[in-house]
Amino acid sequence: MNRSGNSEGMVELNASNFDKVISKDVVLVDFYGSDCVSCKGQDMILESVFEEMAGKVRFAKVEAKKYLTLAGGRYNIRSLPTTIIFKDGIEVIRFPGLIGEEPLIAELNKALK
Repeated sequence: MNRSGNSEGMVELNASNFDKVISKDVVLVDFYGSDCVSCKGQDMILESVFEEMAGKVRFAKVEAKKYLTLAGGRYNIRSLPTTIIFKDGIEVIRFPGLIGEEPLIAELNKALK
């Protein structure tokens, strides 16, 4: 999985498809910046989480600077990366900054219950 969108199963979100994608099931949304060094580190973590949780959780990403109204306005993203877990369109939990694989998987499993 990488920022260029080459990962199967990782949906690039924008203002027009965001609500539809997060509206059902558990969805992990990664708000990132293309020039963000920490975001590249988060990519490696998300790749491992994706391998573990594929088929159970949907994965998506939003380039924060490109969709500033969505990231900064609607979701008040103030640091990158920020990862938000949604369940049926409702925010369950958010992680500003880097989040490790184990706590992320634990929170995804909680959201699946």
